[in-house]
Amino acid sequence: MFTALRCCVLSTLIALASCKTSKVVLFHADFDADTLGAAPADPPGAPAGDGIHVPGSAAVVSNHSALGSKALMISEGGTWGCFFQSDLTLGEFNNFRIFLTGSPADLEDGELAIQVHPMGTDLNPVPVLTSLELRNGGIHGPGFPGPLSYDEDRIHSIIVNIDLVTRKYQFTVMPGSTSPWFDLYSQTQSVNPIKGISVSLTVRGDPGGRYAVDHGWIYGLPGSG
Repeated sequence: MFTALRCCVLSTLIALASCKTSKVVLFHADFDADTLGAAPADPPGAPAGDGIHVPGSAAVVSNHSALGSKALMISEGGTWGCFFQSDLTLGEFNNFRIFLTGSPADLEDGELAIQVHPMGTDLNPVPVLTSLELRNGGIHGPGFPGPLSYDEDRIHSIIVNIDLVTRKYQFTVMPGSTSPWFDLYSQTQSVNPIKGISVSLTVRGDPGGRYAVDHGWIYGLPGSG
């Protein structure tokens, strides 16, 4: 049985009305300036207006020798959420890209669950866009014909691409595998318009399980595919 999850919420309010670039950073955190043994700083830094809130002690900043830097260490039962909201429209950003670098410190029999939600007119995430699990032995997700392989013993990058026009998502772990494009969950039709994207990482299913996050980004991109 999984333990009850302790929530941590990160939020940003970003003014994007005048943005003209092809890729816009909506959220970034690297934890390098944060205090060891404590929750990550709030706010984490540029872009202006973002923030992090981590209740409890299941996600703290630690030194990580393999990463060569400070990292956010998430223990079993701990959730790190990246939440942003802005007055987005489909004409402004049709795509979102979540990019994470990290290392499974000790997942053993547990898993790292990644959930991506659309957001409505407030900071409360609504139905799930997609949900993925990294486990020893592969990556699992809805629509996958079988687990995608990755090297759980190596530092890796996790990329999730969300296309709101085609209503598809794609998942990549480097080094490892790239999935085909899969359909987003149908219940996201209830979110109109989408005002933002939320991302949460949860270590669960292993009392001693941990996962180290080195960097986290969320990008907004125009276009489709």
